[in-house]
Amino acid sequence: MSVAVDVRLRLLARRVAASTFVRPVMGRMPRRGVRRLAPAPAHSGGDLDIDRTLDRSDGLRPSSIDQLVTRAWRAYRSRVVLLIDRSGSMRGGAVARAAVAAAAISLATRGRADCGVIAFSRDRIVLQPMSRNPDPFQLVDRILTLRGHGTTDLAGALEEAGRMVRTGSGTGDGIVVLLSDCIATEGSDPMRSLSGIAHLHVITPSDEPDSITVARSLTGPTGGKVRMATSVRDIAPAVFDILA
Repeated sequence: MSVAVDVRLRLLARRVAASTFVRPVMGRMPRRGVRRLAPAPAHSGGDLDIDRTLDRSDGLRPSSIDQLVTRAWRAYRSRVVLLIDRSGSMRGGAVARAAVAAAAISLATRGRADCGVIAFSRDRIVLQPMSRNPDPFQLVDRILTLRGHGTTDLAGALEEAGRMVRTGSGTGDGIVVLLSDCIATEGSDPMRSLSGIAHLHVITPSDEPDSITVARSLTGPTGGKVRMATSVRDIAPAVFDILA
């Protein structure tokens, strides 16, 4: 990302973000009110889940109620984390694209998923802890103040995203949407950092072969999608396609 986003780009980001609110959000994400059987602590009631209970007690007879696992009907909500690359390689309109992505994800998941946002370069910044209804325009304003710089620790960022999706109160899958060129310049192997992530999707501003290859390698194990977005206006369609 560049050191600052010019005024015209900021205004465009806000306009495009606002326009996402008039789009109908369709797709296969569970709707409000959907309930499914899910594991639950014994004190919350439900029917005993023998297999999970034996797994927790290492195959032995449970010695306390804390080792009992039941299955109860719970509201089904996915957990979605937007992971934004703010390193030096993400220049030009990357800040504006990230702002629109945050607004689009907030809209697409509203009432149906917990949503969080992390920006990263060498370090990570939590811009939005996991929340059921984050304010999209506050997210836009926070992201538009980002200053892009530094190296890219993609593995560390994915590990942080994996931890965040586990903190959500939803019972559904942990989904991470990565906005990056996927070129790591430090840290460990990103392929070993997918713990806790059921589905990893990538939106990349780069058409470089190396970026596309890495993006496909990262998303392959989780059955995720790779979408290109070279302009601000490409972001919302990519987000809705990914979360459909």
